[in-house]
Amino acid sequence: MNWKAEFSLRAFVVYLACLAAASILAGIVWAGTVGAIGGLSIARDQEYQQQITTFMQDKGIGADASRAQVEHVLDNLSEEEQNQLSAISESLLGELNWFLVAAAASAILFGVIGLLGGLISRAWLLAGAVPILALLFSKSMIRLSGVQDLGVLEKAIVVVFAQIALCCLFAYLGSRLRSRATLAKQ
Repeated sequence: MNWKAEFSLRAFVVYLACLAAASILAGIVWAGTVGAIGGLSIARDQEYQQQITTFMQDKGIGADASRAQVEHVLDNLSEEEQNQLSAISESLLGELNWFLVAAAASAILFGVIGLLGGLISRAWLLAGAVPILALLFSKSMIRLSGVQDLGVLEKAIVVVFAQIALCCLFAYLGSRLRSRATLAKQ
């Protein structure tokens, strides 16, 4: 292992940029992960689908309605009806496996950050600092809704395995890929 390369100025700058990127991308990755896992949950939850279908039929919208008709009805809901629709959706979101969501979002975010950091810097040891600093400074994933209800052990598992370990693993893979590409060119 080349210690000088692992702790070079280039590696520090790259991983500081990765820290900034992690803070910016956390919300985007979180929303995408909640959307994907939430969508799968909706597709499998017959009770939720029935509640939404009944609600929409009560408003005069059938299965054959156009998108414009649905949007028109939704735009003209009273505040009480909007609260009723929100309550139906919130009940489903309350049943999501937030540990799975947090682990998946963390794995995606810090896996990508680690891989890019390793490819660009050709170093991987500093990658473990990115999730730790993100946790200390911006609480990138821990501050998001749904994760706040997780227990301390679940949060620790997400941080240690889905964030730190995967960021280091993918940074290592990225640095090895970059080293092999450099050797192949010579």
